[in-house]
Amino acid sequence: MSSAGPDQRAHLQVVRGSVWYIVSLSILSAGGLAYTAVAARVTSAELGGDAGPELMSRALFLTTALIFVNYASNMGLPVAVARFGPTGRRWINSLFLWALLYTTASSLVGTVAFFVAANALFPPENMYPLVGNQWLAGLALFTFMVIGQSFAVLVEARLVTLRRWGWVVARVVIVVLVRFPMFLIPALRQNAVGLLVIQFGPPALSGFIGAAVLWRIGRSDGEGRLRPVPPQWRPVLRFATVNYVAVLASQAPQFVLPLIVSGYEPDQYGAFYLAWTIITVVFLVPHVTSQTVLAEASRDRSSVNRQTLMGLAVAGGVTLVLAVGSFALSGFAVDKLYGPDYELTGQIMPRMVAAAVPWAITAMLLARVRVLLLSTATVIITGAFAVLTLLPAAIMVARSGVEGAANAWFLGNLAAAAVAVATTFATRRSEGRVASATADI
Repeated sequence: MSSAGPDQRAHLQVVRGSVWYIVSLSILSAGGLAYTAVAARVTSAELGGDAGPELMSRALFLTTALIFVNYASNMGLPVAVARFGPTGRRWINSLFLWALLYTTASSLVGTVAFFVAANALFPPENMYPLVGNQWLAGLALFTFMVIGQSFAVLVEARLVTLRRWGWVVARVVIVVLVRFPMFLIPALRQNAVGLLVIQFGPPALSGFIGAAVLWRIGRSDGEGRLRPVPPQWRPVLRFATVNYVAVLASQAPQFVLPLIVSGYEPDQYGAFYLAWTIITVVFLVPHVTSQTVLAEASRDRSSVNRQTLMGLAVAGGVTLVLAVGSFALSGFAVDKLYGPDYELTGQIMPRMVAAAVPWAITAMLLARVRVLLLSTATVIITGAFAVLTLLPAAIMVARSGVEGAANAWFLGNLAAAAVAVATTFATRRSEGRVASATADI
């Protein structure tokens, strides 16, 4: 029996990596939903009346704040680690350490900036759990979790490039399981900051531990040192900066669209947000598959087209099945799970899930141009995604409410996929020139 050829092995790595990544994501998503359910039940049972939901509301605001600061201060470093990590060159271990230092500084600046701006942007009661009588301790705790969460993202990206899939899943399983015994501590479960610690303390700690383990591994090989700084730091930093702008654009809808809907339709916002929570999980399937394509194709850029098609087959196939299932079963499933009060959720869900199919095209083509270091194409694709989803939403929500948001989300993703395809064809001529200019990185 002949052994598999290099193309077949590369395809299998994309499939294998995507499956491992989706398993990890599924465990993390299930753990997040379980945490929310347990927290809601515990706070309602202990506090009673409106006190439980009010406490959850404040805790969820802090959750949103921490996720936002982490998103806004990532500086494109996870994408850079995923892009250059698989090259097998010794300098990547040194640059990984510099990435940890860089994200520490950006997290500090981002946290302080958020605390300053929050006083002007949000009601005082939202931030009071952190900035009350012991605001310095609150700032330190919040900063610790932001940095740890940033480390965790970088550690996961590095493990993916090393194909340590078992480590990726093991970290997620441990983080999910450690949370629940923490509910036994009254000081944590009875206040908003404590609930934030339960949710983000374990993943932050895993980030610090993972960074230390990777540093020890690199140092034992004689590679994990800050000095001398590798000469490749300039193109890597340029790549990270360009993709930081791209990530801000591509992830903006995740944060902005719910705000648009809440501004126009407060009475229907609950139904929308329930659907949106599920949609974000569905949309992560193409995202994590594209990260695998980015890591695997970066090992050999000549295979990028084959890897992109394989990733599209995986992500497109999964999202197509989910879309068909949503059209067939969403109404029934929502009614059984949440009751008749959320009928609107079942009505808008199919269109919003179907938008994941064109998003799979956008995500794979975005991974392709990142592998090829096509900075202009990266900005065009991500910028088009942000504009074409948010601008129609702002218009259509004002006219049709939540139904308009669902329509805008589907149509915007279709248009963004068309732009991604057009951009890919338009940049074919420049691929060879860029490849020769960046052959050493």
